[in-house]
Amino acid sequence: MTNKKFKVAAMSMALTACVAAQPLIANAADDVNAVSNEPTDSAPQSTEGSSVSAPVAAASEGSSNTEVKAEEKQDMLAPDEHLSEYSKPKTDTDGNSSSKADITKDAPEQEREPEIDGNTDNTGNTDNTGNTDNTGSTDNTGSTDNTGNTGNTDNTGNTGDTGNTDSGTGSEIKEQIKIGDSTLTEKPGQSSTVVTPTPGAESKPDTTKPPKVTTNPDGSVDIETPTLTPGTETTTTTASGEVKAESHTETPEEIIDLNKELGEKRPDWNTQKDAEFNGYKVDHVETSDDGNSKTLTLTKTENLKGKMGSDELEKFTNSTKIDHGDGTYDLVRTETYTDKDGQQRTRTTTLHVKKNEVTVDTTITLIVALEKGKHDVGSEDISQVKLPDSIKVTDEKTNDTKTISAAELKRLMDSTTPTTEGTKKTYKVIEGDLEYTIEVDEGNSHTLTNAEIFEKLDSSKYEYDKTTDTIYYIGNGEHAELTKEQNDTLRKTLSYTVTVTETTKDGNLSYVDSQTKAEAVEKAETAAKTEARNNAVKKALKELKLNDTQAQQALKDGKFDDDAHTFTYTLDGKTYTLNYTEPTATESSTPTPMPNESGTIDTEKHTVTGSTYVTTGTISWEMTRADANGIQHTAGSSFTVPKGFAPESSKTEDGVTTTTYVKETRVGNTVTRETYVVTERDVTLDLTPEQKEELAWKNLLTQHPEYSSIEDLKAAGYKVVNYNFDNVKQVDWSASKTTSSTTITTDDTDKPLVDSNNNNWKIEQNATSDPSQAPTYTITIDGTPYENVTKNADGTYTCTRDETRTEKDEAGKDKAVTRSVTYTFTEASDGTLTDAEIKGMLAGEFGIGAADTEEIGKITLDKATNTATYTSKTGETTTTITINYGSLSRKKLDVKKEVHGSTSGTAVVKTDDDYQAYCKTLLKRIQDEILPTLAEGEKLFVGDTEITGETMLTDEIIAYFKKAISPEDMDPDEIVKALKEQERIAKSTTVTVNEGNKYQEDLKNYYSGAGAYYVKQDGSVQELERDGWGDYYYRDSTTHQRIYPNPEDIVHADTIGHLDLASGSQLELLPEEGQTKGSTVDCVLVSKGLELKWNYDADQLVKTGQGTTVGLQSTISKDTEDGKSSHFEYDRGDPNNNPSKSAFYKLTGTVVYDAVKTEDNTDVRLFKKGKTFHDKRLEYHYYKQHNADEGLKEAVNTYLKRTNQTGKTYDNLSKEELNDIIGTYVVELGHTSNNKTGPVGYQVYLKSSSLEAYGYMSRDANTCVNKTYRNQNDGSDGYYNYLGGYDLMISNLIQVREGKVIGSTESTVKNISALWSIRSAPEYKMNSLLANRKNTTTNTTTDAGAGRDSRQSGDFSYTYQYTHPTEKHEWSEADTTGTGTGHYTSFRKLFTSTFTGNGTGHEDSGSFRYTYRTEKDADPVPVSKVTKVDKTAHITYDRTTVESRDVLIPGTEIVHIDPDGGGDDGGDEIIEEKDHDSPVLPGTPELPPVQDAKPDAPVLPADPALPAVQDAHALPQTGVNWLAAIGLALSGMTLMITGAFASLLGKNAKH
Repeated sequence: MTNKKFKVAAMSMALTACVAAQPLIANAADDVNAVSNEPTDSAPQSTEGSSVSAPVAAASEGSSNTEVKAEEKQDMLAPDEHLSEYSKPKTDTDGNSSSKADITKDAPEQEREPEIDGNTDNTGNTDNTGNTDNTGSTDNTGSTDNTGNTGNTDNTGNTGDTGNTDSGTGSEIKEQIKIGDSTLTEKPGQSSTVVTPTPGAESKPDTTKPPKVTTNPDGSVDIETPTLTPGTETTTTTASGEVKAESHTETPEEIIDLNKELGEKRPDWNTQKDAEFNGYKVDHVETSDDGNSKTLTLTKTENLKGKMGSDELEKFTNSTKIDHGDGTYDLVRTETYTDKDGQQRTRTTTLHVKKNEVTVDTTITLIVALEKGKHDVGSEDISQVKLPDSIKVTDEKTNDTKTISAAELKRLMDSTTPTTEGTKKTYKVIEGDLEYTIEVDEGNSHTLTNAEIFEKLDSSKYEYDKTTDTIYYIGNGEHAELTKEQNDTLRKTLSYTVTVTETTKDGNLSYVDSQTKAEAVEKAETAAKTEARNNAVKKALKELKLNDTQAQQALKDGKFDDDAHTFTYTLDGKTYTLNYTEPTATESSTPTPMPNESGTIDTEKHTVTGSTYVTTGTISWEMTRADANGIQHTAGSSFTVPKGFAPESSKTEDGVTTTTYVKETRVGNTVTRETYVVTERDVTLDLTPEQKEELAWKNLLTQHPEYSSIEDLKAAGYKVVNYNFDNVKQVDWSASKTTSSTTITTDDTDKPLVDSNNNNWKIEQNATSDPSQAPTYTITIDGTPYENVTKNADGTYTCTRDETRTEKDEAGKDKAVTRSVTYTFTEASDGTLTDAEIKGMLAGEFGIGAADTEEIGKITLDKATNTATYTSKTGETTTTITINYGSLSRKKLDVKKEVHGSTSGTAVVKTDDDYQAYCKTLLKRIQDEILPTLAEGEKLFVGDTEITGETMLTDEIIAYFKKAISPEDMDPDEIVKALKEQERIAKSTTVTVNEGNKYQEDLKNYYSGAGAYYVKQDGSVQELERDGWGDYYYRDSTTHQRIYPNPEDIVHADTIGHLDLASGSQLELLPEEGQTKGSTVDCVLVSKGLELKWNYDADQLVKTGQGTTVGLQSTISKDTEDGKSSHFEYDRGDPNNNPSKSAFYKLTGTVVYDAVKTEDNTDVRLFKKGKTFHDKRLEYHYYKQHNADEGLKEAVNTYLKRTNQTGKTYDNLSKEELNDIIGTYVVELGHTSNNKTGPVGYQVYLKSSSLEAYGYMSRDANTCVNKTYRNQNDGSDGYYNYLGGYDLMISNLIQVREGKVIGSTESTVKNISALWSIRSAPEYKMNSLLANRKNTTTNTTTDAGAGRDSRQSGDFSYTYQYTHPTEKHEWSEADTTGTGTGHYTSFRKLFTSTFTGNGTGHEDSGSFRYTYRTEKDADPVPVSKVTKVDKTAHITYDRTTVESRDVLIPGTEIVHIDPDGGGDDGGDEIIEEKDHDSPVLPGTPELPPVQDAKPDAPVLPADPALPAVQDAHALPQTGVNWLAAIGLALSGMTLMITGAFASLLGKNAKH
């Protein structure tokens, strides 16, 4: 048979078997339940009504492998009762279907160490651990009745005496082993159904169908009678599979007994790596930073291998073991049951176990700590004073010395109580002629040094190293450094100053202020006589009517003549003359003792008494001349200022003083001003000599009221001698009055004025509600506003806005295009305004026409006050206008205008020649489309090259074209046009994929989205579907049966099945000045904020932002492609939201660069993950549990340090600051399902730029290994699913300007864009000023006289004379005697010798404690113990299931009746009997149906059409529940060697 024919035959056989099995499919579930001895609701049902079938049926038809995990807490003893909880299968990338769920069961209360032994006798006692929940004993594993007993598997778990195991290799582990998750994988083999008649059975007519009578042309008759023949239908299915399970546990112990763990031998301080203790081996020794402790890590490992006993599997499955003697065996079980129709069925299942392994690896990690023994050295209390050894005191005068010993010093200090002042204590002691003064003052203090501490220690046990300032303990053979634990000591420096004073008395008297006694007595007598004389004179003066004050003043001012004994004094023109007797003096005989001054003794005061008296006195008045000064004189009148007037001004010039007085009243805008002007002129005094003398006598009369007239004065002896009137002045004055009525109008409005001959612009800052944002401005030039203007650091202004201009298209027609235009405004001063320019701008404000130059010239400017004045007169009305002005400005505004544009095109670029050729095309387009649209003053540039019609393509222009541009630099229409051109070229070209390997083929350079199809023989196209195995089929239009075309004839799908993203790890930076290419640095496209959109419509994607967002995982993995270069991957998420065919895409995100490198600067530093901790500040998506780790913390701190954020650390960052850094500048790398080998940890980057990229998903941009059908299958390895994987690799990352990055794919369909700019630079000029205030004044004035007069004023003086007779007086001694006393003081001197000296001591106080550590005392202390157990189990098997049932085979019997009565022997003839004496082989799917052998209810033929896969959930796939049981046994259940096992064949099996 040809391969094709064989496949058709095999398909026919399969279809025949399915047709034959059709009644079983329909009733399998009910048939099994019909014979169950339990209620029908005891088995949980799936949504389709079967407890097991849904996952199994799907696995049998749609998968080459079936993985099954039972749910949590499955009962191994009754596995079928839980199979309905299997999860729904999922198809993986290999087309396999799997169903997984966890199985867990509580471990035994106390696990035992596994024992390796060939015998399993009674060692598997499980002590009630075989029970799970309330399942009790293992039902039906001992027999199929309802007792649920399993032989000897009672509640104790004892499996009885099982004897020796089979002859297989390996030992059995005699314990209960708890394994974690299990995986059961089974691959179905072949299935066949054979129907054979029962030998010797007789066919019987089918009474349910009428016979068919046919009359032949010859007149004969054929009678065709339906028949039923008893037979047997036998279905055989095969499969192979394996069950794997593993568990990993770590058990820490809180109580650790080192005696038990390590035995008698213990680690000590000298223990090194690889040392062994009681089976433990030292793996690691770590010494603490201070060297006082060590941490030892010890491990012990055990490895046990064994297998599950065959006898136990035999009991477990309630089957019979057939040992093959080669280490393998079969488990066979035969069942007979009755279905719901009462028909008996037989099922035999054979399980051939090929491989059976169980391993247990145990690792015990013990950590112990060693710490040196700690010993104390110290003093609880120190109180000690050290005196100077001796103090030497010296007399500075004689240099004599004395020595005071420490003992003497202590004796003197102890003999008295000191006085305290601040830190100083003073001790005073007097012994005979000696006086001791001891001053003790505290100086600086410090904590005792190590050297000073050492002085207080036992030198036999300690030593001091001056070089290192270290004390060592040297006792008991040790040499251990002392460590300061506490030092509260204090050493105060004490300074001692000792003064010794020795005193002696002089034998001679001394006198105060005198050298001899005679001198002292003389001074005392003089003092006594003087005091007596003064007192006598004072008495006499008071007798002459002087009061006490006058007499005292007379003593002070009068004159004594001690030789003539007279006194003379003059007062008020009177002269007083007194005569007194010669004074006498007498000393007292008894001196008075006085206090001794310092250095003296025997001090006494001696008293002397003096006496005298005045005998006669006279008073004489001589002719006296007196002056009278400052006498005021006024005459005439002055100008009287009317009420309400106030002085406004006054000035004197040439002896004339003019004073102005003003009064103003206001009514509305009219002010009435009244003004008096007074003029005063100095003139000669108009007085005669007689008038002047008369004025002097009048004043003298007022001085002497005792006289009644001038004549009386003259009679009494008074005479005016002369007079002086020089200070008396005479002034003539006159006054005039002016009345002025003024109307004043004031306009305070600030009015900007601009020269009408110039431009006019203004720059205004816009209001903002956010002061933290940079301000924006609006610039208006001649009425045209420019908004959203920003101010630059150099003072210029910049704005960018879109403007519509007319350009040419490729056909040369005009088109309106919106371009981005950048304006740069530079405002600068243009000099100083001239007077003429100022007057010209103000002329209009004065009402002067711009052309009236004569009147403009009359405007006056006051530059000091910035005022302009213009006066005009009409009739008697004078109008004066004054304008205050400011903000003078003569400015110019340079405006640089630059229109940004680009011309784009798409081409297939494979070589530099391709690129250069298309650059020439672009330049020609720019010249044809842009040059004709230039306005006057505009120039066209590409880079810095001006483009004219004659410009040729140069290297500089090509280099500029090669500079990548951002989509922001392009018009949206250009982007759309470029994308559509990419699409057009991709669809019109082919590309070679998988070039250079066996998968190479040429395909269209895009994905069409078409599904798989098959061209029938009649030429029609048939779309195909895929079954659960991934094979393509279509359904027959009549029978609806599946038809599978030859794979070679299938045109496979051209779709995109999933979409992943990848990005390059290198960024090309902006080139340095003068360079054409920038440097390349490490970078990463971060997943934070990353968005990939696609749309089949380019306009929607670009212009409105519409598109489908691709689901991507947040984890970034790094893939090293060739050991040198690498890229980053972003796996598809769930859902992926991928397109089914080539689409346009837009990628936006953030690229970070300037990475923190390793020390050798060869690679980006990876901060490995460390110990985790909880941090609620974390918000980013892959920190949903708020779990951070030490690696993350170190990475963040490194970023803060490298970016000079002084004072900031991970711990003190705010929530916002932390999340701004993590995910952007601190990037986490990890593993994904597609990349499990990349680095794991964090990388740190210091700079960032935004990324924006557009493109078309062509085929040659796809880097996925599964991008084509032949990538997975070369036509000879078998046919598998077409995955349609698409990996969009954005590899060409280029920085186009600061903060902006673009990227492109590896596709040869390139979009080439050339930036150009149209530049112009108009200049504007503007003269301006600001008129602040405008005053308009109208004035009317009238004049009138106001009077005139003269006025005299000033002061004069005069001189007069007066004469009086002399008076005489006499007194007795009793009347005027005066006395006085004098003193002198005598004393003896004391001679003192003073000795002084100094010394230094100190006082120690406080306490200290030092410690030292010794290695001999270091004992191990347990820190932790962790037991890690890894358990694995693996079983492989082959399964064969044979199921049979009795059936009735339909047939026919034909009887031929000739018209003449038949042949030679007459009678009827049976021409043909169509019954089945031999097995029915598959031939065509249109076989008659096989009916159940029910004599009373024959089954009519059923519809041969097969049900859909999802409906075939009740197929009798026998044996699957065996596998489930094994899976359960290996997973969370107890895997026992000597214990009882549950049945592999449950009572409710459906398969």
